[in-house]
Amino acid sequence: MDYPSLLIALLLPWLAGYLWLAVIDQRVNPATPNVLRQIGYGLFLGYAGLQGTVLAYNRLFGSVDFWPILALIGLITAIGAAVLVKTRPSVLSKTGTAALSKTGPAAAASGPSTAANALFWLLIAWTTVHLLLVAIEILHRPIFAWDAWLNWMYRAKAWFFAGHIFVMDAPAEWLSGTGKALYNVAGNHYPTLVPVLALWAATALGQWSETLVNLPVLLCGVALGLGMYGQCRELGLQQWLSALCAYLLLSIPLVDTHLSLAGQADIWMVGFTGLGFVALLHGIVRNNAFQVLLGLGMAAIGIATKMEGVVWFLAALLTLALAKRTGITATALLLAVSIPILGWLIGVTYVELPLLGGIGFAEGQVHIPLMGTYKLQSFELWDDYQDNFFEGGTWHLLWTFILLSVISLWFLPAGTLRRAILAFYSVALCAQLFIFEGTESGQWAEDWTAINRLPLHFAPPLVFLLVLQISAFVPIGASLRPIQNTLRIAVLGLIITLAGALIYLQVAHPGGRGTATAFSAQDMRIVVGKGRLAGNIGVIDQYQNNIAILSSGPVQVDAGQFNLLSVDTRGDNQKRATFFWRNGQREADLHSTQISGIGTRYISLNELPEWQGNISELGLIFYSDEGRSAEFHGPKIRPHSLGSHLKKLAHDWRETSLWTQKSVHFLPAGAPSSTIPLPVLLGAWLLITVAAAIILGKRAYTSVLLCALLAWTLLDLRWTRNSLVQAINTTSTYPLVTATYLDFGDDKYTRQLIEQAMPDIEGNNQRTVIMAEEQSMRFQMLRAKYHALPAAALVHEGRVKSAPAKMADYILVLKQRYADSGHKPATPEAYARVINKRNNVKAEPVWDTKEGFLLQITPKTDARQQKTSAN
Repeated sequence: MDYPSLLIALLLPWLAGYLWLAVIDQRVNPATPNVLRQIGYGLFLGYAGLQGTVLAYNRLFGSVDFWPILALIGLITAIGAAVLVKTRPSVLSKTGTAALSKTGPAAAASGPSTAANALFWLLIAWTTVHLLLVAIEILHRPIFAWDAWLNWMYRAKAWFFAGHIFVMDAPAEWLSGTGKALYNVAGNHYPTLVPVLALWAATALGQWSETLVNLPVLLCGVALGLGMYGQCRELGLQQWLSALCAYLLLSIPLVDTHLSLAGQADIWMVGFTGLGFVALLHGIVRNNAFQVLLGLGMAAIGIATKMEGVVWFLAALLTLALAKRTGITATALLLAVSIPILGWLIGVTYVELPLLGGIGFAEGQVHIPLMGTYKLQSFELWDDYQDNFFEGGTWHLLWTFILLSVISLWFLPAGTLRRAILAFYSVALCAQLFIFEGTESGQWAEDWTAINRLPLHFAPPLVFLLVLQISAFVPIGASLRPIQNTLRIAVLGLIITLAGALIYLQVAHPGGRGTATAFSAQDMRIVVGKGRLAGNIGVIDQYQNNIAILSSGPVQVDAGQFNLLSVDTRGDNQKRATFFWRNGQREADLHSTQISGIGTRYISLNELPEWQGNISELGLIFYSDEGRSAEFHGPKIRPHSLGSHLKKLAHDWRETSLWTQKSVHFLPAGAPSSTIPLPVLLGAWLLITVAAAIILGKRAYTSVLLCALLAWTLLDLRWTRNSLVQAINTTSTYPLVTATYLDFGDDKYTRQLIEQAMPDIEGNNQRTVIMAEEQSMRFQMLRAKYHALPAAALVHEGRVKSAPAKMADYILVLKQRYADSGHKPATPEAYARVINKRNNVKAEPVWDTKEGFLLQITPKTDARQQKTSAN
């Protein structure tokens, strides 16, 4: 691997973006620019320029060649450096701290205090820890997130092996034969920034790396912190408050996750759209035209990053109009709403506009020029917002802070800052309501795949405005002094919160009538697989068809008397176990629930609707993890009591959650389910503190700030510990840089199967259909398609009877790894008979292994001709 070339390839565009932004700053920005802001924004502008350069070169020469493109970027960088040195030779040594304007927050007259300095360095250090943990994940973990390898990186990998950028078909086009491309991918219409950056990294490296192609994302995280800090300093905020802004952004768990599990476009939208809105709001507050144009430019580049970029760019224009020309814009919006209402009254709901297309409502769909067509559909999402924004671990307390921020606008003096905040919040809220509450896209919110990812794009301006409000309300010097009244109110709020939590537990979750019953390892019988006892610990060391089942045997348990389960599993086996129970003799009376991970886990049985009646059997199921042993203590069922509630809460709050394929969508707060989630408790403390300060007639600002920062840091201490445990797990699972498959979903065996198939399926213009014996093996099939690159493949998720054999040169079938003892594996001969019977092709077995088999497909006419030639 050519590491020096990779380093130069990633840093040179960043340097070019910084230099040219500094040149423009020097010429048109009336304020004193901050160098760190220029460096942070320079990465995104430089990488946008890199995207354009690579695409243009590919268009002209039909290839992506490293040294010519690097030379071109080097020339652009050198010209930028020369122009900058000529216009301002001292720019590289200038601090760029802006002077305060009269309308901005007032800085302390003297230098920062010792406490402020200590807080500044603490925030910087903690932010650095977050980025270091991100770096560990990127350098060890292969491309992990589902949509990353399925769509975004699939194109980059195919382009790298082909040596040029080309358009791919949608799977439906490939299947029907109407497409023109050899490759197919569901995201063939996605913008190209993410795959182009990965392609550039692989081209510089000289080979495809499942880890190093995501190094640009690590630099993205660094640039986000620099951009946020630099904007605050340029606005005149103190060092510690500017560092707080960067820390708050980079400590949001969802931001951390999208940096760590790199490969999707959302984190780049945080940069382009998010930092774009920060610049826009800065420009509005300071009446700085350059910052406004920078913000609009960044938001416009977001269009080439993700499909939502068009909507967010229009949102930026609307925010600017509302903040600057509130009356005119409000009147225009009122007219815009009145026109379709008037049209509906007179019977005209749809109009064709020249060049722009249709506008209006037709056939159950809303048509908006330049934005597309949306099917109107209503969703009830308030409970989903509650779960994700306030109860889960995805955002810490950001949305509780936003709620208080909106309330506090009543007390904020009228002026540009309040108008900017109101305009941004109004536009962001309307965008959310339109996308999720009014159109078919609401399904993405209802299943939690997008309810957090779209608001993620606006994380920087949300944090930025919070910090601006802090600086407007709290005197900077006073906020760091020990204030006796502030501490008293905070402690009073905490006492009230804890008392309320105890009352809630007693009233809402009364105890059961049973006596705690433990099923020891000696009590549990191994009915599938083999194991042994090691003292009072059971050990599973052999699996049958990749599973092991432990049963209590016949028991008599009244489900109504027991509502809490504790399970303790250990050992090298990292796969999640399953708890099952039976409350009848029918097959439908067998129920199960997944255990969230290894270690001690608590499950509230009363929250499982099937836990009822007379329980006649209960047990555990373990799944083979490459034959690694699993250890267990028997399950224990008990009634709820205040003591068990508190024990479960303490465990739930500190439970470690490792990465899953759903982590980029939402994150649990400790345990996946908890009676009182820790963010709810801390959020309640914050709100009660506000109420107590108002009732007691005290100034609430410093009390709220203290509680808010303490609550956030408590949650972030837990998240940092969780990330550290996750990093240790990652480094022990994956080697540095060289990992090629996921330690998940039997990806190792899927890759081995593909490696065996590659000599056959990798030929020029050959197409392979990948399918599985069991349709539930979707992950394995799609991973097989990814591993098969540069071979072109289509995943068929149906049965063999409907396999598109006519479109294929080969059919690769993945066998089922987890099956009942009586299961008979599929055979290539049986599949060939079905295919030959239903299609005008000849299917012949090539080879057969434990993991799968390969069939070669030839047209029957060709087969007859070959037979005639042989005779």
